[in-house]
Amino acid sequence: MIDELGKPAGSEGRDPIQAQNDGRCTDCGGCCDGTWDVEVGPLDVRRERKLLDHVKMEIAGGFFHITTKGTPCPFLDESKRCSIYRTRPDCCRRVDLGGEECNNSRRRLGLELVDLTVSGSVDHEPR
Repeated sequence: MIDELGKPAGSEGRDPIQAQNDGRCTDCGGCCDGTWDVEVGPLDVRRERKLLDHVKMEIAGGFFHITTKGTPCPFLDESKRCSIYRTRPDCCRRVDLGGEECNNSRRRLGLELVDLTVSGSVDHEPR
């Protein structure tokens, strides 16, 4: 089960990245390396006010972009982990381990792709 913060239920006390990905995320930081702009909506800002410090452009409907093209996300720390993981924007929550964005990033970095079709795959969906 996934809780309201997108974290697996029963993962208290465990590292959030390790808990979410069952230890399979290598923390390569590729998904946050500045390849994509981060779209931030009103609910994201309500959840994490620090996002407003990095808004570069407003778009329709109260949505904003944090333009990171060519530079890592301002919330990526020195160990390539999200410093606002628990309150990260919805667009970041939709990046799944082994998903298209993840594997495109890993491919770009020359890393092994994540294949979740093998035994022991990570289940990101609530049961």
